[in-house]
Amino acid sequence: MLDEIIDSHDLRSKAVSFEKGQAIFSEGDTSQDLYLLVSGEIEISKGDKVLTATSEKGALFGEMSFLLNAPRTATVRAKTSVKAVCVPKEQITDFLTKYTQVASIITKNLAQRLDQTSQVLYGLRELCDQIPDALIITDPEYRIISWNKAAEELYGISWDDIKGRRLQQIYSDQEEAERSFEGIGPGSPSRTNTLKVQHQSKGERVITTVTKALMDSRGVFHGMISSARDVSEMEEFARKYRRIKSLIVPLFLLIALITGAAFYGYNYLSPTTPGIASVKKDLQEKMAKDYLNLFSLLDEPLRENNLSAISRIIRDFVVFNENGKGPYKGLVLLDSHKKVIDAYLAGGDYPAADVKGESYSGIPFNHNESAHAVLTLYRVTPRQPMGERIVEAAFMIKSEGRISGWIVFQMNMKTLKERYSVDQAGLEKMHFEAIDK
Repeated sequence: MLDEIIDSHDLRSKAVSFEKGQAIFSEGDTSQDLYLLVSGEIEISKGDKVLTATSEKGALFGEMSFLLNAPRTATVRAKTSVKAVCVPKEQITDFLTKYTQVASIITKNLAQRLDQTSQVLYGLRELCDQIPDALIITDPEYRIISWNKAAEELYGISWDDIKGRRLQQIYSDQEEAERSFEGIGPGSPSRTNTLKVQHQSKGERVITTVTKALMDSRGVFHGMISSARDVSEMEEFARKYRRIKSLIVPLFLLIALITGAAFYGYNYLSPTTPGIASVKKDLQEKMAKDYLNLFSLLDEPLRENNLSAISRIIRDFVVFNENGKGPYKGLVLLDSHKKVIDAYLAGGDYPAADVKGESYSGIPFNHNESAHAVLTLYRVTPRQPMGERIVEAAFMIKSEGRISGWIVFQMNMKTLKERYSVDQAGLEKMHFEAIDK
């Protein structure tokens, strides 16, 4: 069929030749001529990636630019010496009318490409559905063209109800969302925003989004990809923290002052440089607030054995506290038998999952009348196969005068030394009053 066409007398005048390595056309070119391969081998690439190669006599290439009336979507290069038939753009319609076999083959090729693309998109959707964060993809006009199951759950809207709507429309304050996404395009860095949505069953939720431009190999803007996560619990945590700071903490500190600096201990009564004493005091106040705050947040989930809520509170606390870059590297929750209920460790060499179920029963908890005990333990990590030394501060959870568990802060000793001038001995000298349910 095509062999007969390319050997026909009508097309002999349209024969062209290319040397090995020569580009027949390049990605982004505005030419829209159609080619049929007569002999040799061609290589098709996009950006720096080779997509395919063919030496099939009569193979068609270059038709997509004509059909889409758009620049070349790929580069075609002669892998060997190549001979081809070139049909100029203005003659393609007449050519396809005369040689209907070519039009039939183009239709078949398009159907095969559509099928391949559909399979790829289906696989991509399946992959995205396994990602825990909500993922949204838009076109250049910010219209939503894809999102995963996590997005449906996070925003409380089905795909059928959301497809085709603009990204800004899914947020409570559309004008704020418009400003948040404005200007995202080629070369712009990823952008993080905090916005609110009205969930059908959960009510108002606070969402953190990270949005980045989608561009092809030529830097052409094709839309945006936005990942989102519900941080409502973290916002509630911060709100409670501010409330405790404004209401309870002043009273807490006043009682401490009246009872002879009960929360400060010998280390802060010793003669020392005022600046060092001040930052040490800041650390002790922070640890007291965090102990009180976590005690309040974990009280109900512990009584109800709500493990998912416990895990979320622990994770949000560590992330909120600089995710391992502040005074804490992680947080561990123990039951009354000193067995790990849950943990979240930031930036460590061992996952938190390895810690769950671990027992602290063999570690001495010497707290010297204070609500806290400073622990020293060693864990084997890839970085320290002989055991990495870890210092933790464990705060008791009391219920009706009995210890029912421990809140354990894994301390960042480097930060404590550099920011607060506190070492392990300084932690041990601190004094905290126990909180009882």
